[in-house]
Amino acid sequence: MTTGEIIKQLRKEKKMTQEELANYIGVQKSAVAKWETGRTQNIKTETLHALAILFGVQPAYLLDGKGERLMLNADEIELIKNFRRAPESVRNIIRALLQETAS
Repeated sequence: MTTGEIIKQLRKEKKMTQEELANYIGVQKSAVAKWETGRTQNIKTETLHALAILFGVQPAYLLDGKGERLMLNADEIELIKNFRRAPESVRNIIRALLQETAS
């Protein structure tokens, strides 16, 4: 599968239109259409990362469809976003709590 085919498949699984995806990523609808039809091959790295977060997959999965798909749910994605925004001191507390519960 091509990157465009993978994006189209994941978008449809999320029941999103091209316009909804474009608005979420911050691009024109025509950009999404070009990705999906293969008319644009070079997608910016930051765009691939935003797509990966939205679809809950690893960025590499978007490139070749191989490897683990990851599939995070909305709560998990929100937790990751909040973790990334948190100061390092808070992240350390969260890590310690998770290590305790895993033991």
